[in-house]
Amino acid sequence: MNRLLSLALGLFSSSVFAQNTAFSTQPKQDKNQSFWIGAHAGMTSSVGLSFRFQKEAFALMLTTFPIYANSQFRGNIGIRQMYTFRSGERYGLFGYSSMSIGNHALDSRWTGRTARVNAGIGLGFDIFMGEYADFQILLGYGGMNMDNQQRFLLLPTIGAGMFFKLSQ
Repeated sequence: MNRLLSLALGLFSSSVFAQNTAFSTQPKQDKNQSFWIGAHAGMTSSVGLSFRFQKEAFALMLTTFPIYANSQFRGNIGIRQMYTFRSGERYGLFGYSSMSIGNHALDSRWTGRTARVNAGIGLGFDIFMGEYADFQILLGYGGMNMDNQQRFLLLPTIGAGMFFKLSQ
C-alpha cells in the first residue's frame, strides 16, 4: 500500500511540475547574451552606426553608413567578429578579425563601380562605463585598398567605438 501511494504521489507531482514549466508565459532570458548599438570608426571594419550581438565570449558586429552625394550613392558596410579573452568589471581584452567593403570617399578618385575592400586582425580593449556603456579601442594589422588600384597595402590599423547595451 505504501509503495502504491508513493508511486501515485510521485507521478502526480511530476505531472504537476511538468505542467507548470510547459505553460510558463515568462520569456526565457539568457544572461550571457546581449545586444548593443553605437558608433564605430575602424580602418578595416568600416565607419558608422554599429549593431553588436554578443553571446558569452563571442560577438558579431555590423557597421554601416550609407551616403548619397553628388547624385551618387556611396556607402560602406563592415563586419567584425570578436572573441573575449578577459573581461572584468571595468576593463576587457578581446581579439578580432574584420572586413569592410565600400565606396564612401567623396573625392573624384573613387568614381565608377570600384569598391574598396579592407580586412584586418588585432586586439581590442573594452573600457566599461557602468553596466550599459562600453568604449572600445582597437589596434591591429590590416590589408587595405588605399589608392583605387587592385592591390593591398599592409599597414597597422586603429579603431574606436562607443556602444550602449539595449538588452541583456
